[in-house]
This record gives sequence, C-alpha cells and structure tokens, in this order.
Amino acid sequence: MFWLASHTKILGAMALLKCIDMGLIGINDSVLEHLPGLAKEEVRLDPNDPSSATQPRVGDITVRNLLTFTAGNAYPVVDILAALNPESIVTDPKAFFPTNKSVYAGSHAANPNQIWRYGAEADYSGLLVEALTNVSLGQFIQTHLLEPAGVEAKDFAFTLDSEQRARLVGQHVRVSPDMLIPRAPIYDDAHIKFESAGAGGFGTISALGQALLHLINQGIHPKTGKRVLSSELVAQMFTPQLSEAQVENGLNQPSQASNDGGVLFPGTPKQWGLGALLFPEGFETGRGKFTLAWAGFTNVNWHCDIEKGVVMLAWSQEIPQDDPIYNNQTRYPIERVIYDAIGNSFF
Repeated sequence: MFWLASHTKILGAMALLKCIDMGLIGINDSVLEHLPGLAKEEVRLDPNDPSSATQPRVGDITVRNLLTFTAGNAYPVVDILAALNPESIVTDPKAFFPTNKSVYAGSHAANPNQIWRYGAEADYSGLLVEALTNVSLGQFIQTHLLEPAGVEAKDFAFTLDSEQRARLVGQHVRVSPDMLIPRAPIYDDAHIKFESAGAGGFGTISALGQALLHLINQGIHPKTGKRVLSSELVAQMFTPQLSEAQVENGLNQPSQASNDGGVLFPGTPKQWGLGALLFPEGFETGRGKFTLAWAGFTNVNWHCDIEKGVVMLAWSQEIPQDDPIYNNQTRYPIERVIYDAIGNSFF
C-alpha cells in the first residue's frame, strides 16, 4: 500500500464526474449551497500572503471551477508545508502532513474564473460528493469507481486496517543526490478528520492502474466490461478547459505544485482538462497528444495517454516532490523505453 498524496485527486475528480452522470448536479451548477464553508471564504488582497487582509468574493463557484482549479482557492496545506523546518522533516518521527480542515479551509488567492492556481478545489470536490450523496467519499469511490474496475476494497482506503498497514510501503527523504534516508510516515491516517480527495488516499499500484483504464476506453473498463463514466464526460476530461489568459496567468506562472516553486514543465505546451493536467502536444518521453497526467507529493505519478492507448504509473514513496533525480535517472528513461517499444510494435 502506498500513500497516494495528490494522486488521490483524480479519484476525487472522477467521483464528482460520476455525480454528474447520476444527475445529482451539473457541470456548470453552483456548488455554494452545498458547501457553506466555501461560500463564506473571502479573497486575499495579496494573493500570495496567507495572512493578508481579505475582501468578499465576487462571482459564483461551479462544479467546473472545482474540476479545473479556477475557483480561486489558495492551498493552505502548501503554506503549512512551506513553513516547516527542513531538518525536522528528516529527523522528526511525527507525521507532518495535516489531516484536518487546515488542508483546505482559508482565504482565496483570486476571484473565480480569473486564473488557474493549484489550490484546495480537490478537497472541496470530495466534500461536495459527500454532500450530494450522503455517503463517505471512500465508500462512493469504492462502489462507483473501483468495483466496476475489478478493484477489491482491501486495495484502497482512506484509513488503513491492520492488514493494509502491514503492507504499507516505507517512506524516504532525499538528503543528497546520491542518498535517501528512511523516515516515519508523513501522513497519519489513524487521526484523520475527513477523507481528503486532495491527498488522503492509500492504494496499490495495480488498483489505481485499473481505476484509470476506463479513461482510455471511452469510460468502459476494458477487462470487466463495466461502464465507469459516460463517454461524453471522459471526452471532456481530455478537452482543454482553460482560456488563454488562465493558461498564461496560471499554468505558465510559477506554481506551488512544482519541485522548486517554478513553472511546471517549462517550454512544454500544457492545458488543464477536467481533473488533471493536459499535454496537448504530448511529452518528450513519447506520450501522445492530449495525455492527461498528475502526481503526488511522494513522487506518485500517473498518466493516461488516450492517443496511444497507454495508462502508466510510476510510483515511489520519497520526497521532495517531483524529484528531478528520480525523474531523470529512473522514471523518464523507463518511460522512453516503453514508448520506444510501442513505436516499434513490440506490444
């Protein structure tokens, strides 16, 4: 079992899309009546200062805003992590990733629809699913996303039982280019205050791979034959959702989602679909056009390549996030080999 961190976000997004398929809400419907806490949150005068004075939000927040990170939310958990002493991350055995509403609740960085910004929208998506269905997020994901994909309940959870905990993969911190050292779990699932669609899931790589397979098959799982999502919503997931201004003022600006606070994938054309990052022109390792992708804090990476029919997961349990050594020495070389094989009809 791996801690999924932000790999959980795609499950939260698909859960909310399933609610649309079920007729519980529409893609352009307001979410504020269902999420009173979100409705009360105000907007910072200084978008990058968590302690900034605020003013009332201007504009509605819709399901589409949550799925495209355009609601204007900041990401309080990233501010919390940024304030940690780097030495304590290595030496302190206590979990340091928050498991309560401090992950998502707080002032916003912008009004809705102005910019793309990596924020707390995913957690609000999960809270919205629970509000619409009156069941826990974990149970909804298991029933509507994982069971149709043939995934057993033992291979995904927000809170681990003793059997799952015995299978938990150890976590590590990179302290130099050639050294990783072990540390205690980063996320304490035993004391969660809510099931976080943003970062709270645990699962096996096989389970998550199966959970994503339907995305390259128009919403039908290719092994079980069961429909997970409608073909129309799956197509929208792979369709660019951002305006040119939202891309230039958001995706092409420095981001808290990157390893060093810089621009994500500089020089690579990118967009945002419903729930994840899009590569409209593919990626240098061989990914096809409009590949959908994202990753988690502990270098838990996934992508769905709809052009070439590939779902690929590359997982570790080490920090820092988006570790360039892991990417350049392990992940990307293996990915290139696989795509070279596909290109030469080895599969």
